[in-house]
Amino acid sequence: MPRSLILDEWVAYDLGGSGGNDKLLETFSFLTKVIQSPDRLVILEGSPFQTKIHSLAEPSTQDTPIQSIVRDAVVKGIITNSSKLILIRPEEIPPLPNKIIKLIKPDDRYLVQLCFKLPGSIFVTSDRPLFQVLNSNRVNVRYRDDFIGDYTG
Repeated sequence: MPRSLILDEWVAYDLGGSGGNDKLLETFSFLTKVIQSPDRLVILEGSPFQTKIHSLAEPSTQDTPIQSIVRDAVVKGIITNSSKLILIRPEEIPPLPNKIIKLIKPDDRYLVQLCFKLPGSIFVTSDRPLFQVLNSNRVNVRYRDDFIGDYTG
């Protein structure tokens, strides 16, 4: 059964090379598996995440050869492939429950709202405090390193 994956900004960080080649290759391997699977990424239209991912699609003179290969694969396999994306319009996301809204940084709220929009989706984060808040509030959340290890293992 296809899974809906909500990823936070670690993807853009890794694909941009900020985490070094190991994280870049690990994230590329993960996204390659996503492309080959029936799973889909959930993205809020106009969100900071979408902006960062789309900016990675633009060639840069500072790209290393590996970044160029990864960028092209991600663009072709996910960003321009509507069968791999679930795009949600901002007006479609529900408000957060009062009991957790104050526990979540404003910049992360839209990601959590996507979780409530699509119950059963998996939110994958590298943010330990966010993970702990969501896990204790019964949101289906996985820590980045654990999820990638299981997904690509």
